[in-house]
Amino acid sequence: MSKCRIVITFDRPDRIYYGGDTVRGVAKIIVQDDTKGNGIKLTHRWRTHGRGNTDYGPEEIVILAGPQLLMAGEELEFTFEFTAPTYPVTYRGHLIYVDHYVRIDVDVPWSRNPWAEEEYLLRPGKLPAQMTGQRDQLISLKPPVADAGMPGKFLLWLVVILLLGVVAAFAFFLLPVIAVVAAWFWVRKMAVAARVGNVEVTLPHLIVAPKEPWPVTIRFTPRKSFTINSIALQITATESATSGSGSNKSTTTHPLISERHVIREGGLLVGGETVDEKLIINFPDTQAYSFEQSDNNIRWTAEIRIDIPKYPDWSKTEQLQVVPIEFLGEQARLPDGSTGAGRTKFSGEDATWLSEQDEDSDDDDTDDDAHEDGRAYGDASETNSEENDDGNSSLSNAGKYSRATGNAVVAAPSDAAGSFPVPASMLELMQQLAAVDRHNNLRAEIVAAAAASEYDVSVQIDRIVTSIGTMNVGPGYENGKSITGKIDGTEQTIEISTPEEMNTELEGFRRGDIWGGTIQVLSWDSLYNRIRAKLLI
Repeated sequence: MSKCRIVITFDRPDRIYYGGDTVRGVAKIIVQDDTKGNGIKLTHRWRTHGRGNTDYGPEEIVILAGPQLLMAGEELEFTFEFTAPTYPVTYRGHLIYVDHYVRIDVDVPWSRNPWAEEEYLLRPGKLPAQMTGQRDQLISLKPPVADAGMPGKFLLWLVVILLLGVVAAFAFFLLPVIAVVAAWFWVRKMAVAARVGNVEVTLPHLIVAPKEPWPVTIRFTPRKSFTINSIALQITATESATSGSGSNKSTTTHPLISERHVIREGGLLVGGETVDEKLIINFPDTQAYSFEQSDNNIRWTAEIRIDIPKYPDWSKTEQLQVVPIEFLGEQARLPDGSTGAGRTKFSGEDATWLSEQDEDSDDDDTDDDAHEDGRAYGDASETNSEENDDGNSSLSNAGKYSRATGNAVVAAPSDAAGSFPVPASMLELMQQLAAVDRHNNLRAEIVAAAAASEYDVSVQIDRIVTSIGTMNVGPGYENGKSITGKIDGTEQTIEISTPEEMNTELEGFRRGDIWGGTIQVLSWDSLYNRIRAKLLI
């Protein structure tokens, strides 16, 4: 039996904090056996979990108590507070989860230290120190690495020199192959240039906020007449997670967003006539912000392509950095005229960030409720949502995002239930989903027709995590867990919220296990192409 039991509580029941806020709480130590304690400390940091190896943020330590005798039956309480970091914000994705944790350790000599850990949710708030206002160059939001000192630098340079020597030795023998490959690329480049000439592409900036207008221009004068299929802009976001090491190392990728925008339709381009095209798009609405770590990454790219039939295409790809609009202030302006500055207004002792809608609203009670449930950072378009009887937010327009998680929850039109028959079983629902293309809204309508229906389901578990801040599905589920996996025998993914009373039972399950229960369908998550449901009790 552990010598101590530890309970951690936060001053905010929803555990939602914004960058720069003061995180406060109480750590209660319930001593169960006489022991000598060498000290009690709190550590807080972020870490990833999911498909890849674990990446960690810097560990911050707060000493709560020094050495002392701990007597059985004694209950000690320690208040704590620390400043919430600014980045990365909490993220619940497909391959990658990023969460922030508070851990309490009781240092017990010659014994395993009793400890407890609880997570809290971090939302965009105060600007990271690295955000200087420049948007034409990518920046690193990683914390600075400690100086290795002269011995460490010497060893690092020695390793680099040895590696360069090995590469140079191999390159000598591979020189003919390298020359052939380089010549091929040079010939290809010259062939494309002989047709399109000098192509100038202008992107507004490389650091981008979701939903902001993003004008792209392309200008060139063809050197000869030729036909194109199209000139298009492709916006892509991809999660990648690396697991294992050495010969067992493997990387898994998952496409989050892929949007293609046609700048110019196909047709004949006349030699000597300048092509000058401009396209303004609203950047994708997302909370999958850029994330660059050793083994877990969310990468965004923009590719401009001149598609030439039966000929090499001309293309240019730029890496983008997507950050919360709160980090850009007045620099980012949304289609409705609001800015990041209006969404990050300081109020009170702690950094509680108010949206423009909250600031301008005459209904103070509504504003207070929004802050209490952690949704104040949502955009004005979210006022179109309506609360269902079970407390879920049903969005009236496809493609809006859940204020609790930032995940896309596509709701069907109001008459969607009449467009598709209510599936009689989970198998029938799977058949309906498989019959339509994943890139349109029909899947949302199919799931909307099944909403509130009850089905027996078996799931091959991918992960089980706490569901704090994911889906608000009603009383009893707030501190429960969330099961994500594939419906057994299919490739369809599903996310199921479970009540708190199931927590102990679910701790016995591992990835790959089969779990079964009776669920109620809630909605369709278009970002991850999965069904969202809750376990019935």
